[in-house]
Amino acid sequence: MDLSKFKALPIWQHYETINRKGYALDELFSYALPLLDQYYKAFPKYTLHNSEHVYNILKLAGNLLGEHINKLSELECIIIILSAAYHDIGMVYSKQELQNLDAEKEFNTFLQTYYSARLMYINNENKVSLPLAEWYCRWNHATRVWKYLDKVAKVNYGTVNLKNKLGQVCESHGKGALELNNDHI
Repeated sequence: MDLSKFKALPIWQHYETINRKGYALDELFSYALPLLDQYYKAFPKYTLHNSEHVYNILKLAGNLLGEHINKLSELECIIIILSAAYHDIGMVYSKQELQNLDAEKEFNTFLQTYYSARLMYINNENKVSLPLAEWYCRWNHATRVWKYLDKVAKVNYGTVNLKNKLGQVCESHGKGALELNNDHI
């Protein structure tokens, strides 16, 4: 995959000027993008959550940071760039996964959390309707990042494994402010 448009962004340019450890960001970043471009199979009516969305996030992060971007460490750049790529990867579902949503353990938690979802399910003869599937998948997508991170061999920065911290950052975008305030990421 051609990463040149991403590498032209200020945050990536800064990262490349301070990359001292030779971190292989390209491979991890490139793993996520083709997957993200398939999110529409499960969510055809949703706004963009593909590689263009990742580009926009990184562009906006650079705009928000402005001249302060130069204060970011190598590790901070890595986490920002990779979390932009992975935070919505849980929206990617295969056809088989979509057909078996009610077999997922999280689906029962979803039904217990949202009474109206449980009613939708019961009123549809205990079958997952398209609106219910979209609601559930959207509700669960931030925590599904682990499904994809577990497939990635290494997310190391030197001898430190970043997979857990990257997953926590990605998962946090599905949490509310009060929940985040009580979390210790």
